[in-house]
Amino acid sequence: MSKHLTADKVGRKPGKTDLRYWREVVYRPEIRTNGTKARVLPQFYVKLQFRGRREAFPLQTNNLEEAADKAKSIYLALVASGWEGALKEYKPRPVKERASVTTVGHIIAAALQRNEIKKRTLADYARALRQIVGQSLGKGSCAALRKQRDQRKWNDEVDAIPLLRVRPEAIEAWRQGLLASANSEGPVVLRHTKNTVNSLLRKAKSLFSAKFLQHLTLPAGFSNPFSGINFEPRQSMRYQSQIKIDDLIAVALNGSKEKNIEKLPPPELKCFLLAALAGLRRNEIDKLEWASFRWDENCIRLQVTDHFQPKTEESLGDVAVDVELMTLFHNLRDSSAGDFVVESSTVPRSNVGYSHYRCTRVFRDLNAWLRKAGVSAGTPLHTLRKEFGSLMCSRYGIYGASRALRHRDIQVTTMHYVDSKERLVPGLAGGLGGLRYDA
Repeated sequence: MSKHLTADKVGRKPGKTDLRYWREVVYRPEIRTNGTKARVLPQFYVKLQFRGRREAFPLQTNNLEEAADKAKSIYLALVASGWEGALKEYKPRPVKERASVTTVGHIIAAALQRNEIKKRTLADYARALRQIVGQSLGKGSCAALRKQRDQRKWNDEVDAIPLLRVRPEAIEAWRQGLLASANSEGPVVLRHTKNTVNSLLRKAKSLFSAKFLQHLTLPAGFSNPFSGINFEPRQSMRYQSQIKIDDLIAVALNGSKEKNIEKLPPPELKCFLLAALAGLRRNEIDKLEWASFRWDENCIRLQVTDHFQPKTEESLGDVAVDVELMTLFHNLRDSSAGDFVVESSTVPRSNVGYSHYRCTRVFRDLNAWLRKAGVSAGTPLHTLRKEFGSLMCSRYGIYGASRALRHRDIQVTTMHYVDSKERLVPGLAGGLGGLRYDA
């Protein structure tokens, strides 16, 4: 890409095979760091555009004549061989060295170094892998050490285990042992354990995918320890409603003398309403800012911010809400300070290897209030979102509920969230009317 080129004595501008052309085209770029004064790099660069594509090439010299000559060579290579040939010769991409892994800790470190998945997700995978390997090879559970504030020591012990010791037969024995122990405690515990085992296997297995292992140098004799490991048949996790949302809203707003329950304070009330009447997730509530409210459109716009990253891309978008809810939040805003909808003194933290919430105390108090009000599930706040999905399904069908919950696909909605509030009665017993049966 040329600047204004100086014409020769007869008024003609030099062509691109002439070094004079490239002497005026090469440049030294300026860079700024954190608002400081611009700094000019000593080495020359050239920027070329060809067939709709533009690239800058470092010329790796601070001599003008050498820079012009190299820029001309790049141009000629580009014309002769196209982008592929020119880039391969003059701007090759650095080849990442294949990491050599021999231990469990090496696998986890290699995954972290590639930076292809979220840090929190990777932390979940690492915890699952350590738990399976530690328990299957006799290192015990980290739960006891966690109580002693010595979990790091346990992690280090598991990380030092050689990969060649992690065998499919050991993992299969671990799986069978957990299920056998759960079976002795009854069908309810067994169902829960089957779901837990599947979850742990799925997470740990992600660190041994063929796509990931192909970038690693593995020890001789290594075989994937999760090959041939079967998952348990999927247990139904579909939500079963036990809530009357209108009654719960009345207690949240006014309290209940009969049940000796106080009305919710503003921070807890905001969380309650956003989960029960808008279907927002815990992290979405925690990081929600007042700027997300579209007051004239009666919707809440979930978007990426400096503090919020969505669970999936499908989680982003506008969440339509009732006019009454918008009016109530408009009133609550008048008594709020700061950018966040739910106030907290805790500073938000992003890109950490665990679920960090600003409003942990608020969520804890709300969960205690919900349990007292009769929401007996293990995760009372998330139960409000499930109830929201069930009500949306009753009114607008399964597809409407899936859109309202912002799921990636309808399968997630069907498997986990929706319990139709409408009871389908067969209507086949009309012939029994008026008849008696004497035993």
